Parts: sequence; C-alpha cells; structure tokens
Amino acid sequence: ADRGNARKTVLYASQPSTGDDADHRLQVIAELRRIAAKRDDWEVRIRLHPNEAPDPDWIKPPFRCNRNAALVEVLSDADALVTHGSTVGIEAALSGLPVVLQLGSQIASQCRFADYGIASKNEVIGGLEAAIERALGQDHNSAGSRTFGMPANAIGNVVAELEAMTVGVAHAA
Repeated sequence: ADRGNARKTVLYASQPSTGDDADHRLQVIAELRRIAAKRDDWEVRIRLHPNEAPDPDWIKPPFRCNRNAALVEVLSDADALVTHGSTVGIEAALSGLPVVLQLGSQIASQCRFADYGIASKNEVIGGLEAAIERALGQDHNSAGSRTFGMPANAIGNVVAELEAMTVGVAHAA
C-alpha cells in the first residue's frame, strides 16, 4: 500500500500463545504500543488469529483492528508485516509486502521464513522499530519510497521447499 509520503501502516499478525511464548508476545505488543505512540508517521494495525478472543483487552488505541476485514484487504492496506511465524507472513511475502520475523518465541525459532528469503529476522525486541524501518525502506528522518524487495528467487525457494515436503509424503505413502 505504497501511498508516497502518507502514513505507513505496520500490520502485526497476532497469534494465541502460552507460557514463555505468551510472555514474549506481550513484550512485543508493549514494544509495538511504544512505537505506535512515538511514530506519528506509522499506524500499527492488528490482525488477530481466528482462534483468538474477538476483543482482547490489549487492543486499544493506538492500535487498530478490523476483525471482520478479509485478509487480502488487510494485507493490501499494509506497508509491512510483523509476525512470530504466522502463515499470514507467507501470504504477505507472496503479495510483495516486506515481512519482519520477530524472534524469541518457540514458534519463531521453528519458522524458516528468513531461510526462504521471505522475511528479515529481528532478534531483540528493542530493535523492532529499526527492523520495521529497514523493511519499509526508509530511515527515521526521511520519507523516501520503499526500497524493500524480496530476495532473489524467494518464491522459488518456498515452492522448492513445498515440493520437497510433498515428495517426502508421496514416498511414504
């Protein structure tokens, strides 16, 4: 959703989680809230997982969430996606949206989006703002156009991985 110098939309793909992953997720949400309050040039929107409660208490301004919007609509309105490893990340990358994979949770440690070339990794929660800036292709003081591009053959990497998994299943049958 490149709108030139307009406010950029950062989409967070939320997922239900438990234990240490739930604590990590809450830390990421707190960091996104801090970033959203600080950055007038960004809007942080939330995409809830279908299995999440319809109105979690943490979704309040400055966050926005349209639970009823179709995923394709939500992605087309976004400029970057932050995820822990949701399949929304795959759909975002295939639509040309830059994806930031926030590491630190069990699901993120098992996610290979960066290995496939469809996401950039962010290791430390405190570095999330800088990771989003890189994904948007801008620095804090400029309103330059997005320069992010998927790495060479990123979609081919995903297709090859899916084919390899399918071949393994076919041989087991």
